[in-house]
Amino acid sequence: MKSEVEDGYGFKKPQWSKYDKWWEIYKNEKQAYESGDFKILEFGVFSVVQSLMAILSQDPFDFHLIPTAREDIASTDTLEKTLKYDFFKIQRNLIEEQNIFSTLFYSSSDTVLYQYNKVRSRTKTQRDYFAPQPFVVNQRTFLHNKNAIRGQGLPTGEGAYQYAGFPTVTTRRQMEKYRGYYTFNKEAFEQTYDNLYKQTIIGDIIKGDASTTSDPSKVAGAEAFRNNNRVAGPNDPIYLMHWFTFFEEQPTLTIFLGDTSNIVRHERLDFEELPLITRSLFPVTNARSFISIPYLTIDKQQGQQIVFNLALENEVKKGQGLYAIDDTRFDDYQALLSDEGGFIPLSGPVDGAIERIPQGTADSATDFVLSSLQSSEQRATGITSQQRGALEGSVRSASEIQATGTSADERALTIRRRWQEDAREFILQCIRIYDNLTPSQLRGKIIKTGDLYDEEFIDLSTRSLARIADVDVIIQDRLVEEQERIRELPYLDRLINQALSFEGTDRRELLKISARRMGIDNDDVELIYPKTAAERLAQMENNRLNRNNEVPIDETQDHRTHIRIHEQAEANRFTKQHIQRHQLALVLEERRQRLDQLRAQREGQLQQGQGAAVQAQQGQNLNNVLASRGEPGRLNQNQSQLASGEVVNSGNANI
Repeated sequence: MKSEVEDGYGFKKPQWSKYDKWWEIYKNEKQAYESGDFKILEFGVFSVVQSLMAILSQDPFDFHLIPTAREDIASTDTLEKTLKYDFFKIQRNLIEEQNIFSTLFYSSSDTVLYQYNKVRSRTKTQRDYFAPQPFVVNQRTFLHNKNAIRGQGLPTGEGAYQYAGFPTVTTRRQMEKYRGYYTFNKEAFEQTYDNLYKQTIIGDIIKGDASTTSDPSKVAGAEAFRNNNRVAGPNDPIYLMHWFTFFEEQPTLTIFLGDTSNIVRHERLDFEELPLITRSLFPVTNARSFISIPYLTIDKQQGQQIVFNLALENEVKKGQGLYAIDDTRFDDYQALLSDEGGFIPLSGPVDGAIERIPQGTADSATDFVLSSLQSSEQRATGITSQQRGALEGSVRSASEIQATGTSADERALTIRRRWQEDAREFILQCIRIYDNLTPSQLRGKIIKTGDLYDEEFIDLSTRSLARIADVDVIIQDRLVEEQERIRELPYLDRLINQALSFEGTDRRELLKISARRMGIDNDDVELIYPKTAAERLAQMENNRLNRNNEVPIDETQDHRTHIRIHEQAEANRFTKQHIQRHQLALVLEERRQRLDQLRAQREGQLQQGQGAAVQAQQGQNLNNVLASRGEPGRLNQNQSQLASGEVVNSGNANI
């Protein structure tokens, strides 16, 4: 493993020199500005990075898990609430900001996520809390193999690293405090404590010192420890190297103490790959050195700063002015430079003694060079001056600004969709951690589930989270989903309007779906369309079915509603049998309704036939009356009306 550390150090050291150069440029420019030499400090890299962070930042809480089966809905809801509550405790939003800055400034970022540790409360009124513990590795100290192919952006991280690691600084007090997470042997530690002060590769990385001579003060401290036969102070720094590698085809973590000759922790990780979640700005295949924002902009901004400061100095000189004087007329022409008022003696007339020399206007080439450098920077980064918060001198129309914003949105969405895979891998890694936990490790984790009217508080220590975590989920970015939702909403409204015209359609459920697609919160939807008695009864039956209890059905129940709710229960044999009974009852109910319709139709036809016979008899009686009166004309007219099925009204009150 020590050879892997040396190999990683040899590969990454040139990149660290490049990073230091970027920071050195900013440092030099800042010093020049503070020296008062009329320098304008414009280190625009931070402006571009800040703009990109605002465009590309994603709310880490804006995700949801979509189960692939209806019976996983309840478990997925519990899992999602657990993740969001843990993300709130570990301040996931700050981790996301660090991730984005590292990706933009250093071209990539790496998040380590393998521990499930205690989150200590900051106040006495709050209790400690256990949650996954991610942290973003500093790219200026990160070591990995030179053959890493993370530039391909594989979502699973497979093959990204054969080995990787990073140094940290801790204290003896911290190691003793968290001894449950370290294999801490006090006797072995005391025997090797003096090795902590030796100059090693780890020390070089931490202090940025390539020398091999030991610090005399540290040597003296180690000597004092050996002479007094006691450990040094509890807050003295201890150098550790966290190293991830494959050992016997299994990912392992080894923490070296001091000069990598002593191990304070070694464990096998129950994962398929190393627990490193990688994000890159430009996922170039097989790239060894990645492109970053400083790489794209720093040369152009240096050129802008040089040209701008030269132009500024020239304008300052123009403001002060140049004058031609006749020194033969002035007895003391130095008096012209005095800031105070007074009298200047002359040996001749005043006219023509002094004259200002005209100077040209600003050079047009300066504007051209600055504009060209700005355009080159914008083409390289895709960030315009409008997006950086500073408008250009030229006036843009509303359509141009809208087109610029639209193209920027498309670029941002493209990157966000790719980064969505990184967020998905982050959540899946948390689920893998949950899957390995025991109920005792979940002590104190209480999650609220259910809707506004059916709240349930679940103590996760009473059940295994592995069952909840063992669900297939799809993780979506809310911004991407919002774009799709807006695009699909008009088509969904048409489909719902068509579906409402069909008999047997669940109108309330369709309206609830439409409300959710409009972006209304689920609690508000349940408030507008509260659960019916049938839905509440079916939910109560789900609780019994989940406990493997047989639940009878009632023929008078709303079978469609019960089937829809029961599909959310666990897929055991009792649930399947119960749903089959509802389906059979629904078939019988539909058959009975169909028979009732046929029976009513036949009765209607029979009544219609009987009515026609009565009308025919009445028509015959009318014919007889008309014939007895000798009115054949009206008889023929009434016969034609009867033949057409019209009601005959002779106007005679006696008929």
